[in-house]
Amino acid sequence: MSRHDGIKLIAIYHFVLAGIMVLGALGILLFPLLAVSVSPVDPRGPLAVLFGTGIIFFILIVLAILYLIAGIGLWQRQEWARWLTIVLAILGLFNFPVGTIIGLVILWFLLRDDVQALFRTPDHRHE
Repeated sequence: MSRHDGIKLIAIYHFVLAGIMVLGALGILLFPLLAVSVSPVDPRGPLAVLFGTGIIFFILIVLAILYLIAGIGLWQRQEWARWLTIVLAILGLFNFPVGTIIGLVILWFLLRDDVQALFRTPDHRHE
């Protein structure tokens, strides 16, 4: 596999992850409906559930947008997308164990000198 293929593979991974996060965000919207349908003893319960799921929904959507933007930028080999991906990979290190392994591989790959050079090549969009 070439370095170009590695960049595209990471971009595809980001597209898939963004899609999964959007599906998760939409799925989390069903949770308040289930929680509110159960008759709580405390009337503040449904409000707390709505607030909590709203926060989770917002975080998932923001992350999905960031992963989508990073994927598009990587596909076009934009330097800013490499840095955004590095930040996202560092955040992914906390998702032990799979996110840690994937994050380390992405960091190792994107921080290599030969890969960094691919993002600085001025005529990379014509390849």
